[in-house]
Amino acid sequence: MGKASAGKKAARTRDHTVPQMYLRHFAEHRARRQYELRVRRLENPDKAFSAMTTAIGAERGFYWGTTIDGVPHHECEELFTALEGSAEAVLKVILDDKDWALTPNWPLTPEQRGALSWWMAAQILRTTRQRKRLAHTQPPSVQEADVPDNIAWITANNPHLRYIVENIAILAPVLYNRPWGLGFSDMCLLTSDVPVVVWNRPDADDQVLAVAQSDIMLPLDPHRLLFLPSPAE
Repeated sequence: MGKASAGKKAARTRDHTVPQMYLRHFAEHRARRQYELRVRRLENPDKAFSAMTTAIGAERGFYWGTTIDGVPHHECEELFTALEGSAEAVLKVILDDKDWALTPNWPLTPEQRGALSWWMAAQILRTTRQRKRLAHTQPPSVQEADVPDNIAWITANNPHLRYIVENIAILAPVLYNRPWGLGFSDMCLLTSDVPVVVWNRPDADDQVLAVAQSDIMLPLDPHRLLFLPSPAE
């Protein structure tokens, strides 16, 4: 694929910053492959509206980047897709037991825990909030002179994509080695475009250290959650 055609494809791509397979656990099944949520925007939290999971967190070309030679690629999105496939099987074990609200298959096997750890690491690193944090802490990269104008906008994604690649293999073992608890809440749980919540330090400069030292919560559906308490001091 040439640079021009790849740039056009990136412009048409709607990347989801929150996995649809995750959001479906909070949604109403309306029809085949159609899941509807009640949504609120931060700038207007008093107004709720309905939206399909396909329309939530969809950003044009968000995970497209360029190689050092200026060739567009979509490799981060391909990585996320692979991680989601493994994590989805684990979430089914946790959430889809016909007899129990909390699965008897607990604790998870090392393989299941590993799959969910990598997926959670991706959710911490991939968000629009993370990109905005990086934009405030890192100077803009210098674009290569030979990058065509029609793909120059993609290069702006590179610092965030590089940050994901450099940190995901560090962050996943940190999550894996934390204490894990599965809980049930009578109160209806909410989720957001930052599904894995790092308590008190969501915008810390050192995100790995923040994850290692903070309480972490992941709502799994409207009543079940995964909780990783901070290590005892």
